[in-house]
Amino acid sequence: MNKLILALLFATLLFSCNDAAKSAEQETSRVRVISLNGSITETLFMLGWGDRLVGVDVTSTYPVVVTKLPVLGHVRSIQMESVLALKPTHIFLVKNEVKPEFISQWKNAGIDVIEITKEYSIEGSKNAISEIANALKQEEESKELIADIELQYQALKDTMTDERVLFIYARGGGNLMVSGMNTPVANMIRLAGAKNAITEFEDYKPLSIEYLVKSNPQAIVMFDTGLAAVGGVEGLGKISGIAETDAYKNKRIVSMDGQLLSGFGPRVVQGISELRTKLFSKN
Repeated sequence: MNKLILALLFATLLFSCNDAAKSAEQETSRVRVISLNGSITETLFMLGWGDRLVGVDVTSTYPVVVTKLPVLGHVRSIQMESVLALKPTHIFLVKNEVKPEFISQWKNAGIDVIEITKEYSIEGSKNAISEIANALKQEEESKELIADIELQYQALKDTMTDERVLFIYARGGGNLMVSGMNTPVANMIRLAGAKNAITEFEDYKPLSIEYLVKSNPQAIVMFDTGLAAVGGVEGLGKISGIAETDAYKNKRIVSMDGQLLSGFGPRVVQGISELRTKLFSKN
């Protein structure tokens, strides 16, 4: 009789465990995540949430598998209907990058909206990872990722030069902007050990001969896509004033993946290292 009772108790416990496991699995399968920032997307993948992504913004290009997901366009021009059509349960975004009315509507629809603070620095990158991990209740998993960033950064030798580096943002020959101070790329240039060529203003302004003459950059940095949009190095030289710069005369034109150069995500140190190598390897 005792053996029968024990067997029944064991069976009940086994079924309860199976039910709990199935319930947890079903709960996980119902999670549908949208990321509206490339660095957030990278972090979600590194924290094991990549398989729950159902949609991303245009800056989400890494890892490569993310390019197979529906792309919702640029965060500034996101369409409410496109987002809701993917039936997300969670939306991750950077604070102040999405219209407040959209966020309110998503929350009213029962979607969990997680707004992440974005600061373009090493500390800012680590803090963003912590915020994302906290939202996922994966604080312990994030510690290893943050520790890895710290180790990589410590391994980089401190260096600072008077090298004047100009970043040009291009969508085509007729739409060119130059970076002033306090932009993500300007911060990356500083971390790589160089100086932003333009110091008299912040953010971006249209490229002009005046800025080229004043700054006379020793190196020009662009996104890979931007350099391609103007027709490569040869096409860049046809833009008024570019061929007269020291950078172009010495063919010191550097291009990098946009997300790696300006994203300040989990690969931030890799971005610094690559930019530093491309800027100074021939010096």
